[in-house]
Amino acid sequence: MLSHPRAMGRMPFLAAAVAAAIVALVPAVASAQTYPGKPIHVVVPFPPGGSTDLLARRIGEKLSLVWNQPVIVDNRGGAGGTIGSDFVAKAAPDGYTLLMGVTGTNAISGALYPSLPYDVVKSFVPVSLVVSAPLVLVRNPSFPAKTVPALVALLKDKPASVSYGSAGNGTSMHLTGEMFKQAARVHMVHIPYRGSAGALQDLMGGQLQLMFGDFLVVLPQLQAGKLDAVAVTSKQRNPLLPNVPRAATPASKRSRGKACSRRPARRSRSSSSCIARSARRWRAPTCRSTSVHAASPSAAARRRSFDASSRPKP
Repeated sequence: MLSHPRAMGRMPFLAAAVAAAIVALVPAVASAQTYPGKPIHVVVPFPPGGSTDLLARRIGEKLSLVWNQPVIVDNRGGAGGTIGSDFVAKAAPDGYTLLMGVTGTNAISGALYPSLPYDVVKSFVPVSLVVSAPLVLVRNPSFPAKTVPALVALLKDKPASVSYGSAGNGTSMHLTGEMFKQAARVHMVHIPYRGSAGALQDLMGGQLQLMFGDFLVVLPQLQAGKLDAVAVTSKQRNPLLPNVPRAATPASKRSRGKACSRRPARRSRSSSSCIARSARRWRAPTCRSTSVHAASPSAAARRRSFDASSRPKP
């Protein structure tokens, strides 16, 4: 899915580092020689084709080699990722069912939905933070607003005339759109999907005008000319999209005349983590740093292979 050579080059190092971290965080009741003794299921709480699915499959390939056991990616999408998360929360707490969690499923949902069938904190134990990447505001090439100021002007002139898609209610894509609306004091219509792949298809097909997309998913479409980038949600410009500005909205009337003529939109990043079902008898012990360090790429290799678009997390 990733066609850019630098983006592709990051994935083996990322998978190796995460695999090492997971190996070091085996259940306390099992030694490194006995775990795992059977196939491991990694639940992705979204349909295939999104960035979470991509990361899980790449990391699963590496874990299969490290563990000498099959790592099965199980897509259970729906309800902004809460269906798959609930499945893992109710799974046996033995370390054989892992969740590829994201910001929405393990942070936003806890505040957005008061009656979740699981506890975003108590139901899981963290294994490894995998990656943190910015979002990209992308548009269908036929949409006239090519910059953030032009988009804000259009939305103020024609409120509710523009729709943006997301991977579902409560996802980082959804909340980033809402924060943009709040910062710019405009209105857009939110269209939630069961995953980012469906929203991406409709955006390219013209049913949607905009999307705050995951970097790993929209980059190939930007390179193919099927979408245009309007802005990135990171603090600085991204090395893979050097001509795309960071998201900023025009200053409000109260701030005009001051030194800052533009008000930055709130920065937003999408994070993916590998987490497991929590239980007293399945605990992640202190990370054996020597094992992780030995299996992880060197600092020099990480500097050569990673850039601001996707930050690996040890």
